[in-house]
Parts: sequence; structure tokens; C-alpha cells
Amino acid sequence: MTNDLPTPAELNAPAGQTTLERAKFWTKLGCTEQARAEFARALLEDEPTARVAFGLFLREHGDWSAAVDQFQRLLNLSRQRNDARWRAIAWNNLAVLHREAGQLQLAMSFQQRSFGAESACDETDETSSGLACDLSNLANDALLTGDYRTALRLLTSALQLDLRDAANLSAQAADWGGLGLVHLMEHRFADSLRCLKKSLRLHRQLEDPRGIGCNLLHIGQFWATLGAWSRAEMQIERAIGVLRELPRGEIHAEAESLLELTRRQRRVRECDPLCN
Repeated sequence: MTNDLPTPAELNAPAGQTTLERAKFWTKLGCTEQARAEFARALLEDEPTARVAFGLFLREHGDWSAAVDQFQRLLNLSRQRNDARWRAIAWNNLAVLHREAGQLQLAMSFQQRSFGAESACDETDETSSGLACDLSNLANDALLTGDYRTALRLLTSALQLDLRDAANLSAQAADWGGLGLVHLMEHRFADSLRCLKKSLRLHRQLEDPRGIGCNLLHIGQFWATLGAWSRAEMQIERAIGVLRELPRGEIHAEAESLLELTRRQRRVRECDPLCN
């Protein structure tokens, strides 16, 4: 008899999955090397679809330049095939990446091109969803430039399109979250909190840690705007706890910076001036 502990059986992807499904399976388990290997195989089998999935994988793992490269390759492929749908998807994702990098003028230009390409496609449910995504992202650009009226109009139109597809909860959650921020910027506080909580419920239903984390951060910002620093700190701490499930990226640094700022404000608020 020995004291050796039993060795766990090697984990395998479920049988019958496509290569891309296996890549997503390993991604969900956090096995990045296995996921990358499967993505490389998937690119040989279904290049456009796999390139989108791989680009999103790279974005989630903080590899910005590699993600940009994947969507630039998709854009080149769409031009070779004269495929407006893939061209719209490429431009949209390039816009998202450049917006996250703070390159707002480039992001706005790319988003307009995405909208133009999507508008050129034949009308289908997929096209309707794509147009709604473009409208939502154009609203983000308007929000970042302080054009709240335009942002509200675009997000309202996007939500109307997304509500036609009851199953498209992810897009609806993004729309509600965007509306919550617009209302917050315009000091419509009751509407803001209602929309942010609606977005949070949908992201929880989807079990989407990134979406949940973003919602909690925005609810923290909501309370900070009202000067309720303890409530703000609690929500931001909850957001950081959820975001630990994700690969380290820009959103973690943003959350930690916001938490530190909120803690400072709370300490100042709690400080007794007579002790100075």
C-alpha cells in the first residue's frame, strides 16, 4: 500500500463537437493553450466564423493588437469575397477595440462604416440584429462625446429592434445598460437605476461575468454621483469580485482605480474636521 494520491483523469472535450465548439469549451474552462490550438484548427475549417470567435477570445484575454489583427484579416477577407455582412462585423469589432483603447475618432469612423455595410445587406433577422448593434455602439460614441440626446435616441431605436428577438438577451442587456448611463449623465436618477438594474438582471440570467461586473461598476458610479460613497464602494467591490473570473485586462485596472477613488472620497467624508 502506498501513500500516493490518485491522479485525476485527463479532461477531454465532449465527443461530437466541432473544432470551434471545442475551442469555446476550453475557453470556458480557462484552458487557454488548448483553446488557442483549437482556434488555429478552426480557422482552417470555417475561417470567417472562427476568426470572429478568435478575435473575441483575444480581446477577452487582453491581447489588443492580436485581436485587431484578426478583425483586420476578416475585413480583408470580406473585401475579397465582396461580403457586406462580414465587412460590417469586421468594422464593428474594430470600432469596439479602438473605442476601448481610447481612440475615439477612429472608433467613430469604423462604426459608421459598419453601419453603412450593414445597411447594404438584405433585410433578415441577422441584419436587424446587426443594425441594432451598430446603433448601440454609435450611441456609445455619442455618450463619450457628451451628446446625450443623440445617445438616447440611438439606444431607444436599438432596443426596439432587439426586443423583436426575445432570445437576444445580451443585446437587450447592453441597450438597457447604455440607457442607464445616459439617464445618469442627465441626472434622471430614478430612470438610471431602473435601467442599470434591468441590465444587471439580464446579465445574471445569461451568467455573463463581464456584463455583471460592468453593471455593478456603473451602479457604483451611480451611487458615487449621489455622494453615497459607502454604497458606491460596496458595489465596486462586488464588481471586482465578479471580474476576478475573467482574464486580467483593462476593465480590472479601471475597477481598481475607481475603488481607490471611492475609498478616498469616503474617508474624506468620514473625517472629523475638528481632529485636523
